[in-house]
Amino acid sequence: MEPEGSWRVYPYVDDSSDIFYVYELIEALDRRRPQPERPDADAIARDAAALRRRAIHRLAELRARSRSAQPRRAQSREAQPVG
Repeated sequence: MEPEGSWRVYPYVDDSSDIFYVYELIEALDRRRPQPERPDADAIARDAAALRRRAIHRLAELRARSRSAQPRRAQSREAQPVG
């Protein structure tokens, strides 16, 4: 079991793998079901909603960065001399 508050660290591959993990996080948060019998249910729901908002924002950043990086890669291949 991981210590409370720790994050699992995945090996960095590229933006597409980061996008995959952020999607997984969002999907897990969407699958979460409230447990009203817990005394801290309201706080957990607020934290989950805040985390989901941050994950959606991060997903948009990663997708924008991924889109902006693609043309540069294509241009650098075209600019190389043939031979």
